Amino acid sequence: MRLRPLTLTKPKPIVPLLNVPFLAYQLDLLQRHGVTDVVLSCSFMVEEVRHTMGDGAAHGVHLRYAVETEPLGTAGGVRNAADLVDGRVVVLNGDILTDLDLRAMLDAHEARRAKASIFLTPVENPTAYGLVELEPDGRVRRFLEKPGWDEVTTNTITAESVS
Repeated sequence: MRLRPLTLTKPKPIVPLLNVPFLAYQLDLLQRHGVTDVVLSCSFMVEEVRHTMGDGAAHGVHLRYAVETEPLGTAGGVRNAADLVDGRVVVLNGDILTDLDLRAMLDAHEARRAKASIFLTPVENPTAYGLVELEPDGRVRRFLEKPGWDEVTTNTITAESVS
């Protein structure tokens, strides 16, 4: 969803939703599932994010910031924050609102002894997203970025991940 003109003065993750910064909903989800050490990978209007979210205490988490000097994309942002993290990593996109059962995902991840897990969700128009094709055993076969209708083989897209 495009949020202009709101995003001219605030980065999307802190635009208010029901008078609460969007990011606060994600921090609440993480905190409810026992994730309390959070690193934000930021590149746009970082000081606005810091000013709004602070150290995370108001949301029951410890919040740190990994600042990108230039936008690095999802994988680059995760890599940029890697030195601030030990152990399991849960990655959430800053502009996705979800009520996913993170505990169930973490339990499944551990039960499978997976190196990484990705939460997938179906969409009506898969051409607008990067798709994730799976093998019959659930392993990722390939990622297909914004395919044309003639290339669509699935309607599942990545929503969140754990490693």
